[in-house]
Amino acid sequence: MTGQYELVGLSGALLPVRAMAVDWKTREVSRCRVVGGTLRLQADHTYVLELASEHDGVAEPTYAQLTSHAGTWRFVPSELDDTSGSVLFTGANGTEVVAAVTGLSLVHYAPMATHALQWTPFNWVYLRQTA
Repeated sequence: MTGQYELVGLSGALLPVRAMAVDWKTREVSRCRVVGGTLRLQADHTYVLELASEHDGVAEPTYAQLTSHAGTWRFVPSELDDTSGSVLFTGANGTEVVAAVTGLSLVHYAPMATHALQWTPFNWVYLRQTA
């Protein structure tokens, strides 16, 4: 399961995808576009998720933001084959998300949260790029 996964789509739409984001500090809701993302599953069972987004700002017309999220992961294999199963992600703040893994794809449904932003719920779809 270790390797790098690229975010390719949200809820059936290919990137870039329009979304709503909530700033954790100000609680301000902004319209944005998720334009990219990378999920790295390390051999030491830590992960790093980086997301790139463009926001429709109030003071400035558009601004870009790169956010990251880190924590630990654990793989539970399926009884069907070695490349399918579930991955439990536990963020540094204790939040948990479960993802389904089948071959080269990883999919989870959750409102993705980072240290700065939270996005509305989507099916987040990643494709494995490297081992």
